[in-house]
Amino acid sequence: MSQALRVRLSTIDEAINSLRVQLAALEADKAGIEAELMARRYPIHTLPEDVLLLIFEAAVLEDLPDHLLQQRQAQTNDILALAAVSSAWRSLALATPALWRTFAVSWYFNDPILLLDAFLERSGSHLLEFDVTPRSPTDLAAALTRLTPHAARWRRVVFVIDDDCSIPPESLPASLPRLEYMDLGYIVFPANGSDPTRLTTIQAPKLHTLVTKHAPSLQSPRFVQILGNLTRLMLENSGYTPRLDLLRLTPKLEVLTIGAQSYGLTPTHGPALVILPALHTLVCTENNAAYLLHYIRVPALEELHLMDLNDAMVRALEVCIRASQKNNPTLRSIFLAGKQDVAQPQAVRVSHVQALFLLAPPTVAKFTISNLGLLPSQVRGIAGFLARQPSCLTGLAELVIEGCNAEGGVVEWVELAQSKWDHGRGSLKSFSLDIGTVTRDLKTAMAPLDEMKKEGLNVCARISST
Repeated sequence: MSQALRVRLSTIDEAINSLRVQLAALEADKAGIEAELMARRYPIHTLPEDVLLLIFEAAVLEDLPDHLLQQRQAQTNDILALAAVSSAWRSLALATPALWRTFAVSWYFNDPILLLDAFLERSGSHLLEFDVTPRSPTDLAAALTRLTPHAARWRRVVFVIDDDCSIPPESLPASLPRLEYMDLGYIVFPANGSDPTRLTTIQAPKLHTLVTKHAPSLQSPRFVQILGNLTRLMLENSGYTPRLDLLRLTPKLEVLTIGAQSYGLTPTHGPALVILPALHTLVCTENNAAYLLHYIRVPALEELHLMDLNDAMVRALEVCIRASQKNNPTLRSIFLAGKQDVAQPQAVRVSHVQALFLLAPPTVAKFTISNLGLLPSQVRGIAGFLARQPSCLTGLAELVIEGCNAEGGVVEWVELAQSKWDHGRGSLKSFSLDIGTVTRDLKTAMAPLDEMKKEGLNVCARISST
C-alpha cells in the first residue's frame, strides 16, 4: 500500500516539474513579447549602448558660447534627467564620467553643494568646465573649498557674480595647470588683509582668456604670471586708470574687449601710453571706452569692432589709428554698430562717421555697417559721400550692410557697391545688403545688383518684399 502511494507521489512530482518547465518557458516567451512591444512603442530602447551614448553626449556636451549661461544650466539638468529615466540609462550615465565634466551650480537652487559633489565625483579624472553662481562670499568660499582639491582638472571656469564679492587673493588655487578660460565676474581681491610677500604666484601656463569686472584686483602679485602670458582679455566696469595699469602687464595680448566702464573716474592728467604690440583684435562694446582708446597703441591691429558708436569714440579712434597704423597699416576689417536702445538718442555725427571711413587705411578689405541708428537722410548722406570718394577704401573686397530700412540709403549703398565693383575691375568681391522691406521704386534702384551678380560679384540681398 505504501509503495503504491510513493509511486503516485512521484508521478505527481514529475507532472509538477513538467508544468514548471512549461511555465518558465511561457514566462520567457511573455517577457520577450513584452520587450518587443516596448521596443515598438519606444524605439530608443532598441539602440545599442554606444549609439545611445552618442545621443547623451550630444545633449549634454555641446560647446556653448560663454554668455549662454541659461543653456549651460539646462545641460546640467539634462544629464540629471537622463540618469533618472530608467535603471539602464542611469547605469550607462554613471559609467561614463565624460558626461559629468560640464556643469553649472547655482546657490539660488536647492542643494548646490550636494550637486557639486556629485559632479566632481562622477566626472572621474576628466577636465572640468563649470559655472558657479553664488549668492554671497560665503557661498563662493564653500564652492572653492569643494573645487580646489580638483584644481588640476579645471579647464574652463565661470563665476557668475553680478555684484562685488570680496574674497582673499589666496582663495584661488596656486596651481591651475590645465586652465584655459576663466571669468572672475565681480570677484574682488582686496589689497589689504593679505601679506603680499606670502602670496604665491598663480601658475596657469595654458590660460589664454581672462574676463574681469574689477581690474584693480588683478594687479595683485598673484596674477603677474597669468597676465604676462594672457592672449585674450575682457575688461568691464572699472575706471580708466586701473584698466590702463592692467594693460601694461599684458604684453602678449592678442584680443581685447572693452566693455562697460565706471563713470567719474577720468584721470585729471594724461597717463603714459600703453603699447600692445601683439594685439590683432579690438572690440569696444560701450561708447564710454573712448578715453581709454586715446592712450593705447595697436601697431598690429587687424580687426576693429565698434558698438554703441558715438562722437567721443570716433575722435579717440582717430587718435589711436593714426598713431598706430600710420607707417605700416595692418587693419583688415572694421565693424560699426550704433546704439541699440531706441529710447536713448544716437549722438554720433555724420561728419565723424565720414571721417572714420576716410581714416581707414587701404589695407581694410571688409567693412560691416550695422544699425547705426541715424536718420534715413543721414544714412543716405554717408553712403553718398563714400560713393563720391574713389580714394576711400581702395582695398575694399567685402561690404556688409545690416539693418537698412527702405528709407535708409539703399540707393546710395548700391551705388557704392557699383563704384567699388566697376564691372569686375575694382576691388569689391562681395556685397551683402540686409533690408526689411522693398518698395517698387527701390526694386528699380536695386536692379544693378542683378547685373553685377551676372558679372561675377557675390551678392547676398536679404529682402522681405511687400
